[in-house]
Order: sequence, then C-alpha cells, then structure tokens
Amino acid sequence: MNIASEVLNKKLGKKISPKILAASVLYFACQEEGHPIILKEICKVIGLNKNETKKSMKIVVLIKQKVRKFSKLDIG
Repeated sequence: MNIASEVLNKKLGKKISPKILAASVLYFACQEEGHPIILKEICKVIGLNKNETKKSMKIVVLIKQKVRKFSKLDIG
C-alpha cells in the first residue's frame, strides 16, 4: 500500500505541491511517534501560506483514514 500515491490520487481541488505533501506526512509521522509539534509550526518552517496549511490539514485527515483502514485490514 502506498499511502502517498493514494492521497495524491484523491481529488482535493488543484494539484498538491510537494511542500504540502511533505508537511502533511512529516506532521503525521511526528504524531505517530509522539513528538509534540503542531502542523502550523511545520508549515511555517517549510514556508506554506494559510491556504496551503489548510490543504495540508485535509491531507493529514486523509492519511489518518487510510492508516486506520489499513490497520483494520491487518487485524481483521
């Protein structure tokens, strides 16, 4: 399963920039490992504006859904 390609194939309006995807994946990975960081901090360092930050949050939600779905398939 390639979560990144599945997220990119989802229709989120316009195409997703690599910076937005990177911010989303980095935030998700930090949360999974228990590192206390917020998405706004990551987006600020990467140089994303408010609209791009909102789009990255949508991608984080999609990633979480995919991971949950994959986890359920492994268990059940």
